[in-house]
Amino acid sequence: MHLWDCRNGRLLVEIPAWPDNAYAVRSLLNQVPDIPIPAPPAPSSFYGRCGCQHMFLLEDDGDVTSCFSLTFCISAPTVRALFSILQSGVWGDLQCAKTELEMAWLPLQLRDAKKVVVGRKVYMLTYKFILGLDLATNSFFTVEIPGGPGNNTLSRAKQSGLYLINAKGFELRVWLGDGTGQWVLKNTISVREACGHLNVPRWEMDDGYHHIWVVEAGDNAEFVFLQLMASEILCCMRLGNRIAERVDGGIIPPDYNS
Repeated sequence: MHLWDCRNGRLLVEIPAWPDNAYAVRSLLNQVPDIPIPAPPAPSSFYGRCGCQHMFLLEDDGDVTSCFSLTFCISAPTVRALFSILQSGVWGDLQCAKTELEMAWLPLQLRDAKKVVVGRKVYMLTYKFILGLDLATNSFFTVEIPGGPGNNTLSRAKQSGLYLINAKGFELRVWLGDGTGQWVLKNTISVREACGHLNVPRWEMDDGYHHIWVVEAGDNAEFVFLQLMASEILCCMRLGNRIAERVDGGIIPPDYNS
């Protein structure tokens, strides 16, 4: 089984089956049967070679299966986003948005980029900027990253907008943005102070690489997973009270510096 998305206690899953895989929305909060949904439409060969397929849940406005499929077709520097929205159990017509981006390793960055859905907009965090896709207008846009490129991740805000969590040195900065490039610094946290009780044997990397890597963040920036690189320690920190706990295992982050 492949998990595509999780939102407000709902899981969007793809289940291996023959001859075609099945799709369903599963509830984490209630013990009810999965709700099957039809397979998303396949992109036309007219757009050339396509890859980087994704599926996301939309806000539950009374239709718990509401979601959309997103596929990127890249022929650098041209990027096309093909998407279709599922409403009331029916997939809509395939829509296309197009832009041009001059960026090294573009396919890998779009494939691996942290993606957050806010309303009918998708925010994709690349190394240099946030690439946005507006599903309502079939258009791309870009949002600057506060503080510039670096070690960042995104989190969906509870009401509207999005959070950006940035790590520089041993400091975490939590920004709240409106999705258009206006950011407000909400919190600054010393990781060494918050994680001092974890008995970290070594803090600094010899090669000058990131000492702290932001692995993932929960919705509304309630918590964040951090990798303490020199000691290969993975920890979870609740940003509200700055309480950090060690998690078994470690994660080696991807390299987005290309």
